Amino acid sequence: MFDFAGVNVSKLPHDHHELCAMVCPRALLVLGNPPYVWLAEESGYVSCRAVLEVYKTFGIDDRFGFNIIGGHNHCVLETTQSNAVVAFVEKFLLGNTNVNTRIRVAPDFAATDYNRWIQWWGTTNPIFPGAAESYTQTFEPECHQVGTNWLILTDVNASNGKYVTVRPGVQSISSAPTNSWDWVVIPFTVTNAGNYLIAGRVFCPNADGDSFWIRVDNGSWVMHNSISPQGVWAWYSFGMHTLSAGAHTLYIGYREDDALLDKISISDYPFAPTGMGAPAAILCP
Repeated sequence: MFDFAGVNVSKLPHDHHELCAMVCPRALLVLGNPPYVWLAEESGYVSCRAVLEVYKTFGIDDRFGFNIIGGHNHCVLETTQSNAVVAFVEKFLLGNTNVNTRIRVAPDFAATDYNRWIQWWGTTNPIFPGAAESYTQTFEPECHQVGTNWLILTDVNASNGKYVTVRPGVQSISSAPTNSWDWVVIPFTVTNAGNYLIAGRVFCPNADGDSFWIRVDNGSWVMHNSISPQGVWAWYSFGMHTLSAGAHTLYIGYREDDALLDKISISDYPFAPTGMGAPAAILCP
């Protein structure tokens, strides 16, 4: 199970959906709190989507609901979660059949393609779509637009033998840097609209050098801090992004110095690459 700790907690839906489905045909409400990473709420959300299919099959999908939302302390209900509990009690314990219990709330995982786990249902071929069927693009950041506040350095353990990092002493802790010379800019194109995982091969030596700012197109900057594991080159997920077909731009801003960036992968496959990842289409001297 330690293989699914740290940054990998979202990768193991395992058979929790089967445990939940055993409750059927009784009513079941699932609650979650995504900021508490060790709860593996993305896996919980995927499991909930699978459980919902079981309830749908029996024609009783009103008896299953989920509210997986943050913004509150651990083991403390957020307001909409309290309302969901009240609704389930009203309908299934007190007999108020007019209450709406088709509760499907999980805003943090709107871009999670849960259908990858269940799209084979109803067939005789239970196969999870693999990387071979995915659309993946790989980029060497040093071969694209690198702002003057960044350095291109060499390392035999880096892909293409090079990586980028911000100049020593240059940081932007509280907000993303706002000037083009503070960014690494990578244009890319996707053929189909859908959800895409953006991952980076990074080296973060310690807690004082383990973060980046990430933005796609004109969206908001997102801080990625406490990147792990530390002290080794490893792939880190910069999250799923819902993209339209066509041209896009990835912006990478520094946050703490000492954080190194070797490679970028953009893929409709929901898991980060391993090793060096696929070769980049564009290489530079």
